[in-house]
Amino acid sequence: EEPYTMAMVLDPLLDGCDWRILATDISTRVLARAAAGVYGAEEIGGIPSAVAQRHLERRGATEDGAERWAVRDRLKQRVVFRRLNLAARPYPMSGPLDAVFCRNVMIYFDRPMRAGVVAEFERLLRPGRPLFIGHSETLKGLDTRFRSERPSVYRLPGEAR
Repeated sequence: EEPYTMAMVLDPLLDGCDWRILATDISTRVLARAAAGVYGAEEIGGIPSAVAQRHLERRGATEDGAERWAVRDRLKQRVVFRRLNLAARPYPMSGPLDAVFCRNVMIYFDRPMRAGVVAEFERLLRPGRPLFIGHSETLKGLDTRFRSERPSVYRLPGEAR
């Protein structure tokens, strides 16, 4: 749900630009469900109606009569789903990335694992661009060039281009 939500927000802001969202998970089952982009009415209930009309289409109902909605192909083309094991470094992408969202994942990792993940984000993220982590996470105590900008938001030194 999160990558499509981000895409819905970015779509009008980046109109005319070539942009993509890389969404990763270790679970192929989760990735397959996400790539399908089909959700129940309760899952899309918080989306403003104008946004939903622009980015979602009715997809019928389930056997029990629950309405289903699908992300429109135009928006789905902006989101690329790939399997990624955060423990297997280096990551198979080259960057530079304009932002990294790694929210509520590192809470499950020990300190050496967090350090490795953060080092990969340093390698991949364009200087001056943000790293967003969960509110219960921190980079405190890690040897990193990231600097805290506000709670859960870090940035590498450098000029954002």
